[in-house]
This record gives sequence, structure tokens and C-alpha cells, in this order.
Amino acid sequence: MRFLLLIFMLYIIPIFTVFSQTEKEIIENIDLIIQDGDFDKANKAIDDGLKLLPESSELLRYKAGYYLSIQDSETALTYYKKALEKDINNLNVYKELGDLHFYLGNYDESIKYLDYAIAVNDKNSNYYYSRAMSHGSKGNFKKSVEDFDKCLEITPEFSAAYNNRGLVKANSGDNIGAAADYKLALKYDEGNLSAYQNLGNAYAAMGKPEDAITQYNKCIEIDPAYYLAYYNRANIKDDLGDKLGALEDYDFAILVNPDFPQAYYNRGILNYSSGRFQEALDDFSTLVNVASDFPAAYYHRALVKHELDDKDGAIADCTREIGLNNKNHQAYYLRGYLTSELGDNEGSIRDFNKVIELDPNSPQPYINRGIAYAETGNNQSACDDFNKALGLGLQEAQELIEKVCK
Repeated sequence: MRFLLLIFMLYIIPIFTVFSQTEKEIIENIDLIIQDGDFDKANKAIDDGLKLLPESSELLRYKAGYYLSIQDSETALTYYKKALEKDINNLNVYKELGDLHFYLGNYDESIKYLDYAIAVNDKNSNYYYSRAMSHGSKGNFKKSVEDFDKCLEITPEFSAAYNNRGLVKANSGDNIGAAADYKLALKYDEGNLSAYQNLGNAYAAMGKPEDAITQYNKCIEIDPAYYLAYYNRANIKDDLGDKLGALEDYDFAILVNPDFPQAYYNRGILNYSSGRFQEALDDFSTLVNVASDFPAAYYHRALVKHELDDKDGAIADCTREIGLNNKNHQAYYLRGYLTSELGDNEGSIRDFNKVIELDPNSPQPYINRGIAYAETGNNQSACDDFNKALGLGLQEAQELIEKVCK
């Protein structure tokens, strides 16, 4: 949980609290230890400080920060509560509780703590920034932008605020406004990799692929191991028809981050569409090992297995896909088609029934169910399906009608 560790390191210096001389000296010493990255030693110093000053709200806050650094959010919450019991007005605690609940996905709880901090001190840009993040994550983009605006009014050079306001605008469909914010983020921090990345994504969404690639290139120039830039550049290259370039970028993204499921998925799709079925099978097999619940992973592996003439394996993967998502009509369709090829027409009919239930206006499942009905001798139902397919615009149904429905 790198983000939680970042909170501990960034926000550990108090903003408004007044310390006793002894408390100040203890905290200054802890800060120096934290800067050296020795969190176990920092924790011991915090414990020693609490033995000396058990009523210190700030030292209890530091203790909560330590537990965040070791990914123990539950214990951190306990210490934040203790810190507030000692000093109900410790705004640093409210800010960090807001941040912690944000990272835990408790956005309403996050906003509650930040509301209090802002009510007491409405001149701190960090409070507005954190509340904007929670509003944005809730999908309340208007309130999020308002809070980012207030944050930037107080601190106009806040690069991360421009970057995240841009993300909110992008999620609202305003890619032009988002791009403008990303540029402002880069004005105040030329090394902001996320802003380059997001600006590239905005250009891609605006139909400017070459400009997008330029931004991804800048990311890679700054950090050659920035795997997201390779991944997004690969997507653009693929769209532009540069399949080899896309493959090379997916390869590098995976080399840097072997647990990156989207890269395996997209490389698998690229290999499949290029006829490299064994390579595609390897990609989708790795994908389901890395992220077994990745949407449509088993379905796409089933497609590859079908191409490799592994019908039983393809059927098994369709069944796994349906177990994860029983609304995936494509998985039912493929399984129905394959079971029909293996002579299980009743099973095929059941699958096509489900396809038609989920996608009633597609003519192809009616054709395939009709063929399965005809194989079982149920010509009446077969003809009903062929006529339905014809009515939905599939002209090849006419030949089957003439052949079966005499």
C-alpha cells in the first residue's frame, strides 16, 4: 500500500498544533528517523515518547501513521480515535482520517472528517484537495471540481490538484478542459509523470493519437521503467496499425510489471487477431493466473482454444466465464456452438436459449438454435427460428427455410 505509506511520510509534520518543548524535540527526532526510512526505529521512538507523554495527541497520530506504513489500517484507526480523545481539535488527525477513509473506499466517512477540518480552518488547500478526491470517487464531479477550484485558489502552484481536477473533467467527458489542467500540472511540476500520462490519454480520447504518443514518450524519457506509458503507447500503436510496435511495447510493459493483467489481455487480443494462437493462449493463461476474475479472460482463452481445435478446453473455459459473469451472452453462444459440433444438441439449445434471452435482437443465435432443433428432428421449432432470423435481417436464413421448411 504505497499510497498509505506516502500519507505517513507527507503529512506527519503538524500544521497548527502547538507543542511543549519536550514534545517538539521528540517529534523532530521522529521526523529525522522517518526521513531516513527506518520506520521500525521511528515506531520505537514514538513508543518512548508516549511513555513520557501519554496524553500527546500528536504522538498518537504518529503511532497511527506507523501502522499505516505497515498496512494495518484497523489499528491505525484505533490510534487516530485515541488521538482525538486526547485533543478533539487536532486537525491533522481529521485530515489523515479523511485520507485513510478515502483509500479504504469509505468516501462518505472521508468527507465527514474533512468537512470538520474545513469548518475549523477554511484556508488549508490540502483539506479541499482531499475532499475533492473523495467527491470525485463518489461520482460527484461538480462538488469535486468546486473543491479543487478552492484548493487552487489557496495554492495556485498545486500540481497534483490540477492533475486530479483534470481526471475529474475527463470522467465528465470534458477532455479539452482536462488537457488544459494537465498542462497546468506540468507547468508547476515538469516531472509529473501522471500528468504526462493523463495528457496522453486526453489526446487519445480527442482523436489525436500522435500527440498522445508524444506524451507517452515524455513519460518514458523521464522514467524508462514507467510501464503504463508503454501500455498506453501500445494501445495507440495498435489502433494506428503498427502491430509490431504495439507488441514490443506490451512486451516491455509486462517485463517491467509481470503482474499487469491488462497488458496480458491486450497482447493476447493482438496475438489472437494476428493468428498467433499459441502466443495468445500463453497470454490468456498467464492472465487468469495473475487475475482469475479478469472480465472475459476465460472467454477469450476459449476462443483461442477453439482455433487450436481444443473444443473440450474451450467449452470448459466458457463454463468458467459464465460462472464469473452469467450475463456474457458471447460465452453462452460459443459454448452452444461448440456443444452442437460435439453432437450435444440439447445442451446447445439451452445455451442458445440463454443467448436469445440476453440478446434477443441478434439473428445469429436463432439460426444456430434452429439448426440444433433440426438436428433433433424438431423442424417446426427450427423453422420458427429461421423465420425469426430472417425477420431480423439475416438473409442466409432463407436458404435454410427452403431446405428445412417445405
